[in-house]
Amino acid sequence: IILFCGMVQLFVSGNLLASYSQPGTCIGEAALLEDYSTRSATVRCGPDDESIVCILQKEDFNAALRDFSEARGSLREQISTKQRKLTLQAVLPGCHVKFLEFLAAVAETVELKWGHASCAEQEGHEVLQVCQQGHASVQQEGGKAVVLNQGDGIGLEAGFGLRRGPPSYSIVGGPNGCQLLRLTYEVVEHALVLFPDQLIHVLGLMGVAEVPAGHPFKAKDSRVWDTVRDLLRESFMNLDFDDSHCRALGRLFRTEVYDPGVTITQEDEEADTMVLLLHGTVRWSRAGIVKTIFAAPRHFDEGIFLGLEKKQMASITAKDTCVVWHLPRLDDSCMSEVDPQHLNAINRIVMEASELRRNLQANVQARLRNSKAFRRFHSESLELISHYLDIRTYLPGTDIVTANEAGECGYILLKGKAETREGGVVSEITEGATFGEGTLIGH
Repeated sequence: IILFCGMVQLFVSGNLLASYSQPGTCIGEAALLEDYSTRSATVRCGPDDESIVCILQKEDFNAALRDFSEARGSLREQISTKQRKLTLQAVLPGCHVKFLEFLAAVAETVELKWGHASCAEQEGHEVLQVCQQGHASVQQEGGKAVVLNQGDGIGLEAGFGLRRGPPSYSIVGGPNGCQLLRLTYEVVEHALVLFPDQLIHVLGLMGVAEVPAGHPFKAKDSRVWDTVRDLLRESFMNLDFDDSHCRALGRLFRTEVYDPGVTITQEDEEADTMVLLLHGTVRWSRAGIVKTIFAAPRHFDEGIFLGLEKKQMASITAKDTCVVWHLPRLDDSCMSEVDPQHLNAINRIVMEASELRRNLQANVQARLRNSKAFRRFHSESLELISHYLDIRTYLPGTDIVTANEAGECGYILLKGKAETREGGVVSEITEGATFGEGTLIGH
C-alpha cells in the first residue's frame, strides 16, 4: 500500500502503533517478497478524513523486478529494518522515530528454535530482548513460565543501563520457534550518543524521573554536541563558535537515518541545508570523476549554509547505516527558532565565514598557478582543478595526513600554518605551499 493523501493508522494486537500522513509512505511491503505471508498489523483509514492509497500487486512487482536482483535484495533489507523498527516501537512507545530506526538497523536478530535458549539464568550479561516473531518462554527457577509474545520485551532496565549483571531468567524458544531482537547496553549507548534526549524518555517509561547519578551514560550525554560543535567550527573556520552557539541552533537540526545504498545528496540538485555526517560511511562522487569514501564525523555543503551555493556539490550515498543532521541556512523563515540570546553572535560568525570562504575561492586558482607543483599547467587545466577542489578546515592539533597511510589527495595550504613531523624533525608549512601531491601521480 502506498499512501497518496490523507492519514492511515497501524494497529497491532488492537493497539494503535503508528499513524502515517506523509504522501509516499509504504506499508505492507513484506507481502511483495514472501509467499503465503499473513498480515502482522491492521491498517485503517484515519478517523477524520478519507485516504487515497495505491495498491501494488505482488505479481506486478515481481514482473517489474525480475531482472533487478540487487534492487530486490535492497528492498528486503529495508523491509527487515522497518519490521524491526515497528517491533521496537511497541516496547519503546513515544520514542523519536529516527532513534528507533537506528536501533532497528544495529539490533542483532536471533533465530531461536523450539527448546533452545537465548540466555540462561545467572549466566553472562543481561540484554534487552524483544520478540519479533513467534513466541518464547521466560523461565525462572521455582517460578511459573511467562510467554513472550510478538512485540513483548524483557531486559529494558539492562538495555538502558539501570541494571548490570546476569539475567535472573532464561528465554527459551516456543513450539514453532521465534525471532528475537537483542540490544546490549553498549549498542544502546552508541544510539543514545546520537540521540541523547531519548534516555530520559525511556527512563520515564520505566517510572524513573531523572537519570541516576551513577548511570554510565551520565558522562557521555554531550558527546554528540561536542562533535557537532567541532564540525561547525571547521565549516565556519572560527574557533569562537562554542557550545552555547551550537545548542542555540538545536531546534534547526533535522535528523535522518539512511540505509545502505540510499542517496543523501544529489550533485547539482538545489538544496537549503548543509550535511553533518555523525555516524557511518558514505561514497562521495562528483561528475563521475572524483570518487572517494568518507567516514563520520564529516561535514558537506557548508557553502549552502553560508549562502555561497544553492546546489549540492556532489552525490553522496550511504555505504552503511548513516546518521545525518541537516542544518538549513539562516533566513527569515527559521530565525525565530534560534535562541535570540546568541543570534547576533552566530550571524556575525556566519558572515565572517562567508566572506573568508568567498576570498579563498576567488584566490585558489592564483594559488595553484604560483605553486611549484602546478605552475606549468595551462589555465584551462587550473580552472578545471579549481572547480573540483574541496576546501576544508582543520582545527589546531588535528592530523591532516598520517604517515604510512594510503593517500588519495594532494593539499594546498590556503590559510594558516601546518607542520610535518618525521623522525623527530618538525618542519613548518606556510600558506601557499603544497604537500601530498605525490599521491596524485601514484607516488
